[in-house]
Amino acid sequence: MGTVGDVLYAFTDLGAPRGCVIALDLRDGAAARPRIVIPESGDVIQRAAVAGDLLAVHYLHDVKSRLALFRLDGTPAGEVALPAGPWSPATTSLHHCAP
Repeated sequence: MGTVGDVLYAFTDLGAPRGCVIALDLRDGAAARPRIVIPESGDVIQRAAVAGDLLAVHYLHDVKSRLALFRLDGTPAGEVALPAGPWSPATTSLHHCAP
């Protein structure tokens, strides 16, 4: 996903079939251990991105997209209202989100 300072944020489904976001402190080098920032939930994470000082997470909820924002420590920071109709990462890129 990306880095902020010395912290690498990554999406994974290892041990979390619906997906989660982890962080690794790069200053720890080979000893770095992942910490869960956004845990697995009932909704499936489709994609996630670092967006300035926020994390943008695209969830699939009841066959509908939901875009949630989180602070870098994983606390919720709101949601982005998505337009009605079909929306997907194929037509809208999370890489262009700005806080």
